[in-house]
Amino acid sequence: MPIATQEAIIEAIKTIGNITVRRYYGELSDPTKPLIKDNELPLILVDCTGDDPNASEVAINFNIYTIHITQSSNITNRQLKHEEVLQLLKSIDKALSLSLNGEAIVKLGRGRKIFDAVSTKGYMTIWMRQLIATKTTGYQLDNSLNL
Repeated sequence: MPIATQEAIIEAIKTIGNITVRRYYGELSDPTKPLIKDNELPLILVDCTGDDPNASEVAINFNIYTIHITQSSNITNRQLKHEEVLQLLKSIDKALSLSLNGEAIVKLGRGRKIFDAVSTKGYMTIWMRQLIATKTTGYQLDNSLNL
């Protein structure tokens, strides 16, 4: 179930346009040495972090990482890139604030900057948005046996 929902989130974000969106596989385990390619930027990574099931639905937790890098130390260029990433974050929120084609109902959680410093790739900023996708499980648990 989380895999289908994760793919729906990725597809929803891809509708924004010219960005790379894919699953997270530990590329940011050391943010000073990110395992990403320059031609992937800006890069959006989607990470399924767990779930919380109950009898009729499951809440699936995700982190959405938005990564942007500039090689310029010029403050004006860095500010322009910062404005671009803020616009991208708004576009991502808009794309995700809708139901995922009947796959799940999405609730946007906390968004925050988790890295803003020099890396081996340049001046890198990473924003993380928490997301909860709730979907019906499609079955009911039998609660008639009170053990």
